Formats: sequence, C-alpha cells, structure tokens
Amino acid sequence: MMDLRGVVEHISQALWMLFALAGPALLVILVVGFVVGILQAATSISDSGLSFLPKLLFLVLTLMLMAPWGLGLFLDYLRRVLQAVAELS
Repeated sequence: MMDLRGVVEHISQALWMLFALAGPALLVILVVGFVVGILQAATSISDSGLSFLPKLLFLVLTLMLMAPWGLGLFLDYLRRVLQAVAELS
C-alpha cells in the first residue's frame, strides 16, 4: 500500500512536471503578447490578427524546440510512476 507521503510526492512531481512543460510556452506567449501590445499601442494599429499570429508562430517554434527535452522529462516521470505501480503489487 502506498502511504500518504508517497501520494503527496507523486502529486508534487506531477505538478512540477506540469509547470516545467507548460512554463516556457506560456512565458514566450506572455512576452510576445506584451511586445506586440506595445507595438500596437505605439502605432495605433488594432488588428486582432496582428496579435494572434506572432503568438501562434512563437508558440509553435517554442514547442518544436522544447519537444525533445519535454518528452524526456515526461518519459522519466512516466517510468517512475510505472515503477511505483509495479512495486504496489
């Protein structure tokens, strides 16, 4: 049986992995949105497509660059969880 400490440890590892995987993409979107917003305010352009397309482009680029690292991180976590499940039986 897994005790409460083991459950809390797995949940904290899952949350850390969630923040590590989603953090870079969210940070890039935040920075790009901020820069585009400043440029739109400075030039008085209020086109919604102008703010969406750069965010989408940088998000895809970030996900492509982070994919090998993120996949490795996820597979390590999955391996630890499956080993813990195997130890329960």
